[in-house]
Amino acid sequence: MKQFNSKRNPLIGFGLFLIALGLMLLAATLDLLGWGSIHEYFRWEMLLVFISLIMFLNGNLTGGVIFLAAGSWFLLPDIYEETPDLVRVGFWPAALVLTGITFLIPSPKKWCNRKDN
Repeated sequence: MKQFNSKRNPLIGFGLFLIALGLMLLAATLDLLGWGSIHEYFRWEMLLVFISLIMFLNGNLTGGVIFLAAGSWFLLPDIYEETPDLVRVGFWPAALVLTGITFLIPSPKKWCNRKDN
């Protein structure tokens, strides 16, 4: 069967992140999406979400879930004028459960190193 190359460049995720960030910045600067000023959505909360994307692309599921949960929590007041009770009460327990699940499933790096019989 087909074997995967286990020597992957660790900067691939960071390179993809920079490309996505550059394209998003270009779209925001030119207001191609009609979202308004760039300062309205490029804030420190979004930095946490971007860091989570880098972690996901590099195969770090646990760190990605943690950073995504933190970024999402701080963005909730901007998404909802008044955060629903279900979201406010269930957010962190759900984030903890997802983080626990990431400890139970193998890393995507291990998926690529697996040899099929």
